[in-house]
Amino acid sequence: MKNQRHKSANPATALPAAALLTLVMLTGQFAQAQTAAAPTQPKTDETIVELSPFTVTTEKDSGYYAENTLAGSRIKTPLTDLAASITVVTKQQMDDTGSLDINDVFKYEASTEGSGTYTPVIIDRSTAKDTIGGYTDSGGNTTTNAQSNRVRGLSAPDAAINNFPTNNRLPFDSYNTESVEITRGPNSLLFGLGTPAGIVNQSATKAALNKNTNEVAVRTDQYGSYRSALSINRSLIKDQLAIYGALLYNNQQFQRKPSRDLTRREYAAITYKPFKNTVLRAFGENYQEDANRPNALTPRDLVTPWLQSGRPSYDPTTRTITMLDTGKTYGPYVNSTLSPGYVAGAMVAGAGAPSSYFLTGTAVPNTVVNPQFVNGIYFDDVTRPIRLIDGTGNSVAYFQRNPVLYAPAQTNPATATPTPTSLGWAAGSDPRYLIYDREWSSSSLNYPLTVVNNQTYPTINGVAYGNYQNPGVTSKRIYDWTKYNDIQTNFSKLRAGNYSLELEQQLLPDLFLNAGWLRQDIDSTENNTMGQLTGNTIQIDTNAKLPDGTTNKYFGLPFIEEGQGGGMDTWYHPQTDDNFRAMLAYNLDLTKQTSFLKWLGHHRLLGLWSRQESKQAIERWRNGFVDGDPDAKLRYVSNMAINGTQLALNGLTLERKYYL
Repeated sequence: MKNQRHKSANPATALPAAALLTLVMLTGQFAQAQTAAAPTQPKTDETIVELSPFTVTTEKDSGYYAENTLAGSRIKTPLTDLAASITVVTKQQMDDTGSLDINDVFKYEASTEGSGTYTPVIIDRSTAKDTIGGYTDSGGNTTTNAQSNRVRGLSAPDAAINNFPTNNRLPFDSYNTESVEITRGPNSLLFGLGTPAGIVNQSATKAALNKNTNEVAVRTDQYGSYRSALSINRSLIKDQLAIYGALLYNNQQFQRKPSRDLTRREYAAITYKPFKNTVLRAFGENYQEDANRPNALTPRDLVTPWLQSGRPSYDPTTRTITMLDTGKTYGPYVNSTLSPGYVAGAMVAGAGAPSSYFLTGTAVPNTVVNPQFVNGIYFDDVTRPIRLIDGTGNSVAYFQRNPVLYAPAQTNPATATPTPTSLGWAAGSDPRYLIYDREWSSSSLNYPLTVVNNQTYPTINGVAYGNYQNPGVTSKRIYDWTKYNDIQTNFSKLRAGNYSLELEQQLLPDLFLNAGWLRQDIDSTENNTMGQLTGNTIQIDTNAKLPDGTTNKYFGLPFIEEGQGGGMDTWYHPQTDDNFRAMLAYNLDLTKQTSFLKWLGHHRLLGLWSRQESKQAIERWRNGFVDGDPDAKLRYVSNMAINGTQLALNGLTLERKYYL
């Protein structure tokens, strides 16, 4: 990693060292040459201005040491006087450690972990989800790299800017940060309802009066990342008006390709002091992020179980499964109890036949083993059509995975869906059943054996006994995690803005007012379709032939699936948060009294009022069928003659398999 940073300051504001030394020497000689005289009090028109208790200055900060903070009490307080676990990370420390965001900062602090030091996961619907790469649950709640951290081993902390609560979907960045305050543990007294992990507050850079500075920073790394940041501070009216601006372009690249996280940010701040005891501050920030982050978890391994099971393969034309290693054949597998070859009480009819360890319909507890059970293979989601995509991104096949009967017309009331019996198929002999029975298969789990009450349970009707999690890939022969991003179809777009206005006013010599407003506008689009329901999974195409009987040239090749078990959802999540705050601080110093009151000491009183208004919506966009030729409309589009029928969540959405 390479960093280049250049700073400059207005030369008019700095006195050369030689001139300063000369001035000190002349002053000393002049003082020795004077004759003794009665001391006199110099006249001055200057008055002492007491700093606002709502402002923390950095003049006394030294390197990584910060003397004061607002985090513990909302007013300026020495860190040594606070009983809470609070850490202030200075700008100098962030620069020296190359820390850009919360996950970088958490590498170096106590009781904190970020995505660079641990891998968070969410277990949802019995599979581990990759939160660093990006995951959206069924309610539209998205977890990304910005939230993949925790404090004290609990959860991700709440976020704040200048002690206004904010949305942690929008990460802070060092380009416009003066310091970061980490407060561990619950903070409901100061911030209201929140996580027990704590809160991380960003002190956004303020426009500094009477200071002119410029800074340019450039950074790159071994993966091809490029980052450039520019900042400038200008004092326009001495002691009254200053502006600050900063720009950021950060194109972050990763080891696994293709992937990126491109961020553009623009920030502007102004400080205006119209009167001696009045300060107005405002800032605005624009944020744009286009991300296609790589996976942080290796995909679930359904290749190794297939190999361990003897490489089972399925032929839809013969309705059988053959173990390639031994030549042993199982079958026939039927879709209906009326199909030729079905034996009542000795077979399982339907898609669950090869993955059901026990025969269905037997007494509980089940004891009769299904003779057609085969480890390492299953008939996958047969209700929806599938698109097969080769390693170059070209679509090579698109079909319904098993034959389905559908209503011949869309009417209200609905026309009944035909069945083999209603169509007059002869039970046990009609050759059309041989087409109706055809399935589509993939490699599956090889469940470990579990013994309960002297009974061996590798699986119970396709479901592992207990909460068994299939391990991720550990062999680069199956998947090389140093090169390839296995969730490259996922992407996210985040557009946001931060706007703030604050007033600080000294009302009386010991009474101070702070009032402020912060708005966050966020528009986010997340398309985390790869691994959305079942988690990222590498499987084997176990179909020796396609459903039409032709040879499957991709038989035996690994693939990764998109949309398995629930469709491919894109989530749109706009949100606007308005935060309002007013505080009064009174400095009650009784030590200056001459009476007994001086023994009551020095106290600071604070009154706080705050309010947050939040408006948000979550829209779920699912890839589904809305039109087609007459047969396609009947098969895939909901009955348009009946009001209220769903178009997206009807189980007929598309699924894609990408061969590796």
